Order: sequence, then C-alpha cells, then structure tokens
Amino acid sequence: MNFYDCDWNYLPQISNLAYPSNSNIQDKKPEQLKEMLELAKILSNDFKFVRVDLYPNKAGIILGELTFIPGGGIIFYKDDGDLKIGEMLDL
Repeated sequence: MNFYDCDWNYLPQISNLAYPSNSNIQDKKPEQLKEMLELAKILSNDFKFVRVDLYPNKAGIILGELTFIPGGGIIFYKDDGDLKIGEMLDL
C-alpha cells in the first residue's frame, strides 16, 4: 500500500502499521487524477474528515465508499505519519 499527496508525490512516512511495507514500485499516476480530486472535494465538502475512495477505470470513475474512521480507528502510522495526517485537517 502506497500513499500519495494530491500532486502525486509519494509519501513514505504515511505507511501504516497494518500494511507496514510500502511497495518498492510506485504507482502510476491515474490519468483521471484531476477529475478524481474534483469529485473528492465535492463529496467531502460537508465533513471535517472523510476518506473518499475513488477508482479509475476505462468506463470512468467509480466511487467505492466514504470512510469516516479508516481501519476502524485502530490503524496507526509509523514515524510522524499520524502528525502529518493530523496537519492536513482543518480544525
């Protein structure tokens, strides 16, 4: 499992303990990333925190789910990953 920011920069410090090993192969940037980010902003607009799962495919963009407590609240991130995620919240 790999984590990326909105500009598709790889974020190795946010690998979580449930999936402790980042892949040695970085994922290819989705061709629909811009559209996916726009949809995620619309879908998350009313919430302080929500994970929006979107999946690109040849037919378009598929919504997987909106997740308010990723990992059931028991996933912790290594090093300063929790801090980095917390800094992304606009509280």
